[in-house]
Amino acid sequence: MTIERRRPEGSDSKGIIYCLTNPAIPDMVKIGSTTNIAERIKQHDATNIPLPFECELALEVEDHVRAERWLHEAFGDRRVRTNRELFRVSPQRVIAAMRLTGGVDVTPEADDDNPDAVKARDTARRIRAAFNFRMVDIEPGTEIYFRANAPDDVDDEQITATVRSHNRIEFEGEITSLSAAATAIMRRRGFTAKGGYGGPYYWYLDGESMWERRMRMEREGMQDFDPADFDPRDFG
Repeated sequence: MTIERRRPEGSDSKGIIYCLTNPAIPDMVKIGSTTNIAERIKQHDATNIPLPFECELALEVEDHVRAERWLHEAFGDRRVRTNRELFRVSPQRVIAAMRLTGGVDVTPEADDDNPDAVKARDTARRIRAAFNFRMVDIEPGTEIYFRANAPDDVDDEQITATVRSHNRIEFEGEITSLSAAATAIMRRRGFTAKGGYGGPYYWYLDGESMWERRMRMEREGMQDFDPADFDPRDFG
């Protein structure tokens, strides 16, 4: 499935669609479009959110307005407010949908010019990365499965692992972590993201990734994160 990219004769709608995340609001992503991704990220960083936004993926497409509209419709049931670009959805699912456009990857490198911002971002990321199976009520012995959320990975659910402790799984006969196993699988497929792959985004149980399960349970009050701590209007 691909997006039809025809446009009215004489129009110039070439631009960029993007997926942004922020450690301060870990259960949400921002899906939008622009003609200058670097400037757009700077605009978002000018809000009162304490941590900088990170661009998970930016693609240059022939009709960015149409592509953005399609993405917003695709994840409409996950939208925080109808007039905002924030969605409660895994960034990996958004990335998979974005790649259906056939756009050219123009994702910018992380801006490391501000040491304080980098330190705050990395600290928040480490805290959020401290996933364990206890926080999502998954017992040792539970079988989970891998899903890359890519259009051509229809057989992913055949790749399984078994939970062995609060933070370890057994995968291909070895005891390892969610992220190490996910990174190994993705690199076999030719993907080489800097820093590896966050395991909770890629391992699933009952149709829900570990990340989605954690976010859901936090929203239900089983953990201490409260989405009401910020105002979505700050994100324009």
